[in-house]
Amino acid sequence: MYALGEPGMLEDLYGRADFLNVSVHAVSVWRRLPSAADAVVNMRKGAGDNTELMNRLSVADREVAWAEIEQRFKPFEGPNGLEIPGEVLVGVGNEMMSCSCTGDPLSTHSVKFTILS
Repeated sequence: MYALGEPGMLEDLYGRADFLNVSVHAVSVWRRLPSAADAVVNMRKGAGDNTELMNRLSVADREVAWAEIEQRFKPFEGPNGLEIPGEVLVGVGNEMMSCSCTGDPLSTHSVKFTILS
């Protein structure tokens, strides 16, 4: 579902965009919501892959799928609400800067990017 999560994919993408010294690290995160039901409401409101995939289903099958997702989230509910472990990719690279008057390369500056996965 998240193509940039493939090993080396994000590094390669930024390398092809002429970033130098690219470094990408996976960082563990926790997604927290009041409940599994709230998580499903947020997912239903969102755009992107979930919506595209769900729209391929009939209305009846879509409702069954949302109910199953909510049930799969239930084991992650506790006294603090819903806590789902996840991972993000955090990367840093250098972008070449050039002189505005001559166009000659001057220096690089770091650019930080975060990709949710």
